Amino acid sequence: MFNLLPLEDIAVPTTDWTGKILSGLIFIILASTVAFIFKEWTGAVSIDDSELTKKRQDYSYLDASLRGALPIKIILENTKDSEDEVKLEDTHYLDENKDWHTEARELLRLMSKQYIISEKNWHETESLYTCKYSNQDIAVFCCIDYPTSELLIQKINYLKRYCAEKEIIKILVMSKNTIQLNKSIILEDMLVEYISYDLILDSLIDFTEYFDFINYQFLEKEITSGDNLRLQDTYVIPKGQLISTNDKKIINNIEEYILKWTKDNRKSNHISLLGEYGQGKSVLSLKIAYEMIRNKDEYRIPIIIELRGKSPKNDDMLSIIASWSSTFDISAKAIEKLFYAGKLLIILEGFDEMDLIGDSHTRHLHFKRLLEFMRFEKSKVIITGRPNLFLDTIEMEKFLQFNQNSNQTFYNEPIHLMPLNKEQIENALRHTNEITKNEILNLINIKQNNSFLDLISRPSTLYQASIIWDTLDKKNINSASVINAFIKHSYRRQESKLRTIGKTGVAPILTINEREYFMIGIATGMILNTQYSNQINKVQLESIISKLYYEIPNEISIDDLNNIPLRKRLEENKHAIETVFNDVRTSGILVKDLSGNDSFKFAHKSFLEFLFALFFVHKILQKDEHYTKIVNTISDSLLIKDIYSFKFTKEITSFISSYLLNLISFKEEKENFADKLFTLFLPNKLVKNLISFANIDTKIFLRISFLIYVMIIVMFLTGSILPPEVSVQLPYLTYFSIEETTAGTVIFMSSIFLISFISFYLKLKLKKPILLWYETCLSLIPEEETYKIVSKKNIERLTSENGEIFEISYLLSLILKRF
Repeated sequence: MFNLLPLEDIAVPTTDWTGKILSGLIFIILASTVAFIFKEWTGAVSIDDSELTKKRQDYSYLDASLRGALPIKIILENTKDSEDEVKLEDTHYLDENKDWHTEARELLRLMSKQYIISEKNWHETESLYTCKYSNQDIAVFCCIDYPTSELLIQKINYLKRYCAEKEIIKILVMSKNTIQLNKSIILEDMLVEYISYDLILDSLIDFTEYFDFINYQFLEKEITSGDNLRLQDTYVIPKGQLISTNDKKIINNIEEYILKWTKDNRKSNHISLLGEYGQGKSVLSLKIAYEMIRNKDEYRIPIIIELRGKSPKNDDMLSIIASWSSTFDISAKAIEKLFYAGKLLIILEGFDEMDLIGDSHTRHLHFKRLLEFMRFEKSKVIITGRPNLFLDTIEMEKFLQFNQNSNQTFYNEPIHLMPLNKEQIENALRHTNEITKNEILNLINIKQNNSFLDLISRPSTLYQASIIWDTLDKKNINSASVINAFIKHSYRRQESKLRTIGKTGVAPILTINEREYFMIGIATGMILNTQYSNQINKVQLESIISKLYYEIPNEISIDDLNNIPLRKRLEENKHAIETVFNDVRTSGILVKDLSGNDSFKFAHKSFLEFLFALFFVHKILQKDEHYTKIVNTISDSLLIKDIYSFKFTKEITSFISSYLLNLISFKEEKENFADKLFTLFLPNKLVKNLISFANIDTKIFLRISFLIYVMIIVMFLTGSILPPEVSVQLPYLTYFSIEETTAGTVIFMSSIFLISFISFYLKLKLKKPILLWYETCLSLIPEEETYKIVSKKNIERLTSENGEIFEISYLLSLILKRF
């Protein structure tokens, strides 16, 4: 443009091909790095991003780039205000101090829809309502204490004088402070009915159906269909540890401790019941509810609200109550009234199975809502779940309000369930045959297998092990082998049950192999869609089953009698998907979830976690022909491109390690074994084959992959290790004099960028694989031997949340400074 003016022309510099290539490489590296940062971002998000996350959607990289280029202001979600709001609100109770006449009017409406009562018909000077009941005129006298006959006569005379146009047939006296008052008298030719506040509350809801449900769950329902054992047959009173800021107190009888606490209305504390998978949190909650119902004249009414699949931050307290009450056709508003009055014990079951719990801020908002149940003067709340949901102890203490201080209106007592001891294990096996019980107890005495001791010290896996004890390899027993054998036992039990129905028997729709295929696929699909909430609705389940059905390979889909594949067997069935759906949901390990409408769950959350671990292990192994076919078909059906895109919880990692070690042999030296094990977890087949072919040592590979960026930083900062001719050219590069740069320099600089790109790519991609490899090594190899291969410091750095983004950003800033 300047040269168009009648002035001196300015020479336009030109760039040769080496400069253009270098510029292109720089652009590619920068764009790729930004893409990595975008994918791994854990910092602040915009309001739009937050809304998309609630809908399980996300901006693509291209969409986000185009949106960022537009001249619009992107408003960030203000997480700090939310946190400050929590701190401010936690200093007071939420009780509403309503006038008694307002409370009385609401109670009458809840008692019966036949009451037609309005605020405009309130006679304030006389504390009277005039209203209708079943199209008849009545009056309601709202008093605090028991009224005298003289006072009632005054009210009757008032009604006769000022309400003569209405034919009032009776006065309903609602007394707030009088205990157990329920009678009728005739006074001045007027019917007077007395009813007290406590009796109104007691008659507000018919809990018969709910009480029957609790009794059935504990006394009658089989733990697994066909095994003839119920919870009352295996339950033992657990021990716990109360951890306070000062000391750790052992509670020998948690059940007795909690029941005593429910009676003490002077205490403002609530209880957090914490434990790992299979330790009996849900069963203990059910047993407490059963005991309180059995002695309902002594205790509050226990209400168990399952948090599975729920997103509390998007609901108010009444909606959470309604999710439970609708199952038993009970009014949520009536439950709310009982709760405010201190008539209920609320048990919030399974906080680790809530929806959208992947980031700390969302978890904070979930618990903010749940803690509202605890912010009423007469409330009693128990909240249960796995403590490993939280990043660390600090987050757990913060979200669950463990620390008691003078500024808090309430606090939570954390009770950790303890593993079963030998006496408790023997008691839990009281209905198991003597041979199995004695073999289990003898193995406890040997004390050689820590994995076995951990397994049977959990009530759920102890029960599972006792059921399939004869089929287990006693030398290599662990949680994965027990759950795997128990699930297969359930498949066989279901098939046997179907074949013995009636005189001739009923052939099951699915074979054991087909049912296993669908169960692995459903577990993987559930985690893909809902993370680890162990809940899936009917529409989602049907969608997964449909995808799996149309892709099921013939190799695993052959019936036992005629060798006919499933789709061939059902080709004339117009409702084939529904037929398979009905068979799948009655298989024994997938059950109806009463906490949601048309929802299903695995009978135990550990089933979901183990089945996904099985899918993952066979996906990386690709050795067993049967399972390889299953997992590859599931991947294709559910469009799973990256197995490491899933979140790996502590339990999933444990199951992967245990199951993997059940499949591979341990004949080599320990360090050699670790090297070979490492290649299994590599996500890239090319890198995996290269390392395996070249027999590269794991220690060397890790150092090259994760520490090479330090060499690059040194290169750019000092230039001390660059060849002399390249060091000379660096000042020219600073001024972008590309035409004076030698081809050798361009090649060298391009190599540096390429190596740095590969290094960052490997680090981002290998974060999860290296953690899984590390956990598996620790379960087999002594800790000190593992650290000879990779240091503990490097493991911590590799598995940190923000490590890669920080290092990439730091390196980019150094590069940009040089240019």
